[in-house]
Amino acid sequence: MTHVDPTKERFGAFKNLPQDEPVHMLNLVRLRDKAAYPDGRDATGREAYQAYSRESGPVFRRLGGRQLWIGRPDVTLIGPEDER
Repeated sequence: MTHVDPTKERFGAFKNLPQDEPVHMLNLVRLRDKAAYPDGRDATGREAYQAYSRESGPVFRRLGGRQLWIGRPDVTLIGPEDER
């Protein structure tokens, strides 16, 4: 099962949410030591995610979005302890 691509049914449910209410997202991201670019570019996972943030941030802001918090959690309350 993939957690990246929603099923048609889940995307349909998301699309049918009220359009006049805000959407709040929580993205828990695991970074690779080395990014996997199809063109073979050399970057760490952190560098790749920073590049994604630079590119996507202006799009989110233009659409009325904003980032509330970015950081590293201090402790894992629920979930595998070896995944940080």
